[in-house]
Amino acid sequence: LGIDFHHWKGLSDLGEAGPHTIKLRDIPVVLSVDRIDYTKGVKERLAAIEKFFDEHSHWRGRVCFLQYGIRSRSGLGEYDNYWR
Repeated sequence: LGIDFHHWKGLSDLGEAGPHTIKLRDIPVVLSVDRIDYTKGVKERLAAIEKFFDEHSHWRGRVCFLQYGIRSRSGLGEYDNYWR
């Protein structure tokens, strides 16, 4: 799994938000791309983002977190359970 770095880099905003930020209707976006795999820490990352917005509510509506995931290793019990 990979992303087209040059595509996303081309969409990045080089202003105040920094060189590795894309904007969605003028809102900075944090993009995370992973296989949906229990070794990748996706659940923990989602919990951390939730905690961030809970503790820093002034960022709600000012930044967007987008998690893109691809299912991997279908048919293996641990991975199927994690996907569910």
